Amino acid sequence: MSGKPDYQCKEYDTVKNRGPIPEGKWLVRQSQHQNFYKDQSKFDQFKSEHGFGIMGKWRGRKDSWGNNRIWLEPARGTDNKDRTHLSIHGGKEYGSKGCIDLTDKMDEFTDKLKKYGHDMLLNVKYDKDFW
Repeated sequence: MSGKPDYQCKEYDTVKNRGPIPEGKWLVRQSQHQNFYKDQSKFDQFKSEHGFGIMGKWRGRKDSWGNNRIWLEPARGTDNKDRTHLSIHGGKEYGSKGCIDLTDKMDEFTDKLKKYGHDMLLNVKYDKDFW
């Protein structure tokens, strides 16, 4: 899922913090993977979980991000439509500010990506008939 409810259609891909990820090719780099427990101190984990969603490195808490996230980078030739800080992540409920939200499937995706051991190119293309 990508985008907030009522904004999950291609026509909203320019709407920051609401619309889905823009079409195009996105780099999924192994080096851009972050894990809630491994990539921040215990103090930062505490701030992220108990900082009312405004403190710590995982603002919005694990409810929004899950245990893992991978920051995306637009590949050459992709118009990111001035959208930044997009990722693939997990969380409690589907819906995001433009990221790709895999909810409870993110940990499985992360495990498979790590075993694969290479960066990937993700092609986002919306089916015209679907929208």
